[in-house]
Amino acid sequence: MIKQINWQLNYEIQFHSRSYRTVESYTAFMLWSPAICAFLLLALTGASQGGKVALVYPLEAGFHRRSVITIIGAVDPDAKDFRVDFEIDGSNILFHFNPRFYGPKKIVLTAKSNGAWQKEKYLNNPLKPGSKFKLEFRCQEDFFKIYLNGKYLLDFKARVHPLNAVRAIGIYGDVTVNKFSIKDM
Repeated sequence: MIKQINWQLNYEIQFHSRSYRTVESYTAFMLWSPAICAFLLLALTGASQGGKVALVYPLEAGFHRRSVITIIGAVDPDAKDFRVDFEIDGSNILFHFNPRFYGPKKIVLTAKSNGAWQKEKYLNNPLKPGSKFKLEFRCQEDFFKIYLNGKYLLDFKARVHPLNAVRAIGIYGDVTVNKFSIKDM
């Protein structure tokens, strides 16, 4: 299906290893499904709320048990934070993983349901600005097992939606993504 997409931006977007500098209005015609078009627009809109878009990966059918999402990258040297969002739509995020490098350096873990953020969980942040990392999210029946640099970090239970409801993975903020993959265990 061909969709016309119009947008106006004034920042740089990293999408599938390509860099796009956007400083004016654009129109594009894309041969994608409506779901992919919607999530691309969601990602472009989301960048204005939280810094640059490092990567947005659209999913047609969500995850299933035993999927492994791997992100290899580097925290920007002057980083304030970055986030990995498992997005359902604009009002619902199944899982929000947000390492912060200001104030008490922590990782914030939460979800968003019907536009409202849920109760946050906090961990000490072992990442440092300028550091390289390998982050793995291993999907189980109704939770993620999270590993950082090969070491188990924690489990995060899907609170409000099943894993197969996820329609995109968005990586935003002060981070560079060098490799991204989704595989079955």
